[in-house]
Amino acid sequence: MESESRSLRAAFSEAEAQRKAIESSLATTGSSFQDNLLATIKTYEECLRITNQVSLFSPNETLEDINSSDLQYLLINFYLADLVLKRTGGDRKAILIQARDHYERFLQLLDSYDMLSRADAKLFEKFTESPNTFSIASTTDAAARRGTKIARFKEQKELKQKLEVQTTLCEVFTCHSPHSVVSPKESHSP
Repeated sequence: MESESRSLRAAFSEAEAQRKAIESSLATTGSSFQDNLLATIKTYEECLRITNQVSLFSPNETLEDINSSDLQYLLINFYLADLVLKRTGGDRKAILIQARDHYERFLQLLDSYDMLSRADAKLFEKFTESPNTFSIASTTDAAARRGTKIARFKEQKELKQKLEVQTTLCEVFTCHSPHSVVSPKESHSP
């Protein structure tokens, strides 16, 4: 199978190109969009399989132990969650659960490397204690709920802008890096 012989870098580059094409697409409901979306999800899932096969992220490591060019791969579950939420049709509850699982794995990874702020780490801890009833906003006070949503939306927008800048910088600096993560089959080739 072609995907098993590709490096993580090649698969991730393809997934990123596909994701950026999806994000710039104006038509988000047609079958063509959904086909491209599913192909992109599949490519990110391939990236996830490769990172697991090569044990790229280990609970025994600290953030400083991760190669700088590999930091971008921390985002794979985040991108998967974001893409899964764009799916239409099918069982909406199952789609939401799948997206939540990807977000949870992303946050677990960040938490394991102490990358969450103290406040976000506390929120994540509350979430893990009771994921089905967790809420960051009051369920009884509509004004408080709206205020929380607005504040989180602004935070999300800021983080996405920072992420885009960091991703661009990472692409610039890793394009010329002699190090790349390869799949297990590729590492045995002569």
